[in-house]
Amino acid sequence: MKIPSQLKILGRNYKVIEKEEKETTNDNMGTCWGKYSLIYINKCAEPQFKEATLLHEILEAVNQMQDIGLKHSQVKRLETSIYQVLKENDLDFRKRRRD
Repeated sequence: MKIPSQLKILGRNYKVIEKEEKETTNDNMGTCWGKYSLIYINKCAEPQFKEATLLHEILEAVNQMQDIGLKHSQVKRLETSIYQVLKENDLDFRKRRRD
């Protein structure tokens, strides 16, 4: 999957920026700055980590915007679980053209 440069999340436009971070002090692969409508993804990450990170940051944005109150560890577990289901079942929710 190609990481989009922009996403609409609950009616709000988020800019998605792939930022090169070769070395980090932790395993942080992305950040969601809801205040600025920005999502950063580590450009140096492997493709599957970029995808999972994008999903994680989308969940963080929804958590913030809807004032759900999930802890980071809860968002991480949701991201891991949902990403795995999507990949294992090759799910694509885009409309398909009927032949």
